[in-house]
Amino acid sequence: MEGTPNIVSIEGNAYKCSVDEINYYLRLGFAPKYDSAGGSMAKFINNLSRVDEVEIHVNVIYPKHLQTISSQK
Repeated sequence: MEGTPNIVSIEGNAYKCSVDEINYYLRLGFAPKYDSAGGSMAKFINNLSRVDEVEIHVNVIYPKHLQTISSQK
């Protein structure tokens, strides 16, 4: 997607970015390495401003939780 930095890249079973970094990106549009959202991702992040911060956080930690469960099997 144009304007979208690769902040949630999964290598094997590990995220490159922390939950806090992903949260920050989705709330403010700035990636950990000083990149910023553009294009349709900027519009998406703008629309997220209407969503409660707790709901965004839950959606960020959910895949991490699944990853933990999967690695315990």
